[in-house]
Amino acid sequence: RPDFNNVLCVGEKTAQKLMDLGQNVVKTAKNASELSKFMLKNYKNEVFYYFCGSLRRDELTDNIKSSKNTIFEVKTYKTELNMKKFDQIFDGIMFFSPSGVTSFTKENKLLNSYVFCIGDTTASRAKAESDKVYISNTTSVESVIEKTVNILKENA
Repeated sequence: RPDFNNVLCVGEKTAQKLMDLGQNVVKTAKNASELSKFMLKNYKNEVFYYFCGSLRRDELTDNIKSSKNTIFEVKTYKTELNMKKFDQIFDGIMFFSPSGVTSFTKENKLLNSYVFCIGDTTASRAKAESDKVYISNTTSVESVIEKTVNILKENA
């Protein structure tokens, strides 16, 4: 069994949960691209385990391939799209993953809705469907809600 003495992760809540479980979190990044840049700058000839879902993006693994570090990918969950048709237009829609955007837009249009995203990766997917995309200040559910409330108040 690998020994996870030093943990690198994406997201503040993930980091906090890992610390609560006794893990030593040495770096928290807002996304995989930022994390891979940190890894390339600070680590050489190291072994990493990448815990991810089945629909993860390739930035981290692609960036690490160019280094002398080794990365083992561990898929911890399978992402399944949950599509549902809505017969209304929403003032605002919050998304917490690119697959959430894909699930929604398979059956619905974003039309004139304001779109609120938890981070850059989710926002890049949403921008393919809408020009009213806003990104939360931090990668937390609370920050997405705060951004949603503020923007909807401003545009009421």
